[in-house]
Amino acid sequence: DLELWDSDPEEFDNEEIGESWRYQLRPSTEKLLLSLFKEFRPLVTPVIVNIITSVQNLPASEDFGILVQKEAVYNVAGLCSYDLFDEINFEEWFSQGLVKELQNKSPNYRIIRRRVIWLIGRWINVKLSPPYRPTLYEIIINLMNESEDLVVRLNASKTLQSAVDDFEFRTEEFLPYLEASVSLLFKLLCDAKECDTKMHILFVMSMVIERVGPKIRPYVASLAGYLPKLWIESEEHNMLRCSILTTLTFIVK
Repeated sequence: DLELWDSDPEEFDNEEIGESWRYQLRPSTEKLLLSLFKEFRPLVTPVIVNIITSVQNLPASEDFGILVQKEAVYNVAGLCSYDLFDEINFEEWFSQGLVKELQNKSPNYRIIRRRVIWLIGRWINVKLSPPYRPTLYEIIINLMNESEDLVVRLNASKTLQSAVDDFEFRTEEFLPYLEASVSLLFKLLCDAKECDTKMHILFVMSMVIERVGPKIRPYVASLAGYLPKLWIESEEHNMLRCSILTTLTFIVK
């Protein structure tokens, strides 16, 4: 997986989408875990909670084996977020643990940064109340910075999508972060090469534009100027062109 991450980060990121999981070991194992959780919840829940707790208490380490173990457990915590609602104090974990994890900028720690921002995205709709949202927006902006690893940036954009699509989203709370979010999404759109990746970023942009309404107008000039160029470049990609039209529609509204 890490070889693909290094050689083709967009392909690595897109592999988790769609039906390709049927032919890959890790996603297939995840499906089995969720089935076990559903069928044997009373037995499985304490085991999973114990594993998560043990990893939460691990000291910071650059050891690759520990990083992989932690990443796997965080993945489970995200996959089972709705089932663990009453079992894990996620807001405490978020503020006292996960935020600190994201501050580690070691190259090897990109594995954890990517998984943590994904994990947060899985819990936004489950248990992350409004007082924690400013910190969340700051984290997302930090991880979408162009100096960050591309896979981490893409996952941060997905978590932004989850945040603005949440029923507890408040436009006024988000406005201080709007300009930076739009600017970084635009840079991410320009850096992306794959059609599927660009479509995803445009979808996030459209959602942000829809949620903030007229407040977006001061910040979309660069995007509006870029989309005609992208339209020309995407002559053979009708789905991408549909995404472009959708984004333009939200800009015009």
